[in-house]
Amino acid sequence: MELRASQAFYASARLVIVAVSLFFAPVTAFGADSLDGIWRSQGYGYVFNFQGSALKAFEVTRTTCMPGFTATHSPTTGPDREVRFDTTDKDVLFVRPGGDPAHQTLHFDGSASDMRIDRLPRLPPICEHPTPDTSLDNFDVFTRTWAENYISFDLSTSTGIRLPH
Repeated sequence: MELRASQAFYASARLVIVAVSLFFAPVTAFGADSLDGIWRSQGYGYVFNFQGSALKAFEVTRTTCMPGFTATHSPTTGPDREVRFDTTDKDVLFVRPGGDPAHQTLHFDGSASDMRIDRLPRLPPICEHPTPDTSLDNFDVFTRTWAENYISFDLSTSTGIRLPH
């Protein structure tokens, strides 16, 4: 009888320890899997498709969608990097800690500012038929991206360039 009481006590103690450790466990990192889905940058004209360890970027305007760079999840992180991706060109981008399931902060190494990204339910309809990769279409994507995302460009008189609207 004494043996059963001892076993019951230790089993109960283990259960309490597990319950308490789960209650006080730190919140887990956001992780690459939590990013799965479609995200649009505020400004810049990017839409990102995160799928597991893969990232595919699109340059999107109201009338164009051009496939952009690709990147792969990297296990390397840092104090200000929750999830890191390395592009095929060896560029590094990462998600900063502190986002939520609908909004995150993305940063490209070497850039001066962060980029807010917001979750979308799906790719924009314009991406169902990507813009062809031709010189003329690339110029169209560039000028439309500039016109839609760099709002004070038209206030500058030093360039003398007018973009089509």
